[in-house]
Amino acid sequence: MELKRFQERVLKTTRAFLDRYGAELAKGNEKYAFREAWETATGREMGFFKHRNALGREMPTFCIKVPTGGGKTLLATQIMGQIYATLLRARNGGGLALWIVPGDQIYKDTLKRLRDRRDPYRESLEFAVGRRIEIWEKHEVARLTPAQLAENLNILILKLASANRETKEQLKIFQDSGGNIVFHFPPEDDTGAHRKLKQRVSNLDMISEGLAKTSLGNLIRLCEPPVILDEGHKAYSELARKTLEGFNCSVIVELSATPPKESNVLCRVTGAELLEEEMIKLPINIATSV
Repeated sequence: MELKRFQERVLKTTRAFLDRYGAELAKGNEKYAFREAWETATGREMGFFKHRNALGREMPTFCIKVPTGGGKTLLATQIMGQIYATLLRARNGGGLALWIVPGDQIYKDTLKRLRDRRDPYRESLEFAVGRRIEIWEKHEVARLTPAQLAENLNILILKLASANRETKEQLKIFQDSGGNIVFHFPPEDDTGAHRKLKQRVSNLDMISEGLAKTSLGNLIRLCEPPVILDEGHKAYSELARKTLEGFNCSVIVELSATPPKESNVLCRVTGAELLEEEMIKLPINIATSV
């Protein structure tokens, strides 16, 4: 799929940000890595918001502001590839990633398109990542093996409502699971290994002092996934933010036409750019404000 000029501009900016961020981390400059990367990519200073996950690690979070019809899913597929080529280079394109959407219809559309190997979005994703890709729904992940996790990029598509954690007991994502989930954790009788795992990932849910819960929620925490957050403006409640932090996310990319003021807007796409690329089919009046 041929990229539009504004999409190329967005991807150039995000790549510059991710390249500089990774370089600063490699130098041990975690404290100022986000600021240095931001100023390099955008050429501007701003009062951005820094985030940390539940492990206390910086969780770089940025937003692409793109109007409806601007190809945000295509941008997301390309940015996922950029993340694995920069910040997550050591994972060699494998592991677990989250793609979180706000509701049923977007969920169905995203699932269908990313699973269709002939769909341009799926082709874009495969080309950008350069690895075999598996698309998962929540109820299917019990089949995910450690070998698949290591060898493929496994994208778990979630609805925001199902990811939000209200109590440990209410939602299946945090309940003890069967199937292949158990093989991602030490054997039940190896309490020493479970304790070491808890020391490494401090927010794991435990069944007892020496036994980690074999849940999808705990598996996500172990994987420290990158996150694509579709319509990111809908994920700014305290509950949603705590849930994302609790997943130990490595990076969060928000896509939104109407980001809130707390959002770190790295790139802005305008309606005029869409009109210029003939991506707006209906008559439109564009007004600028001083």
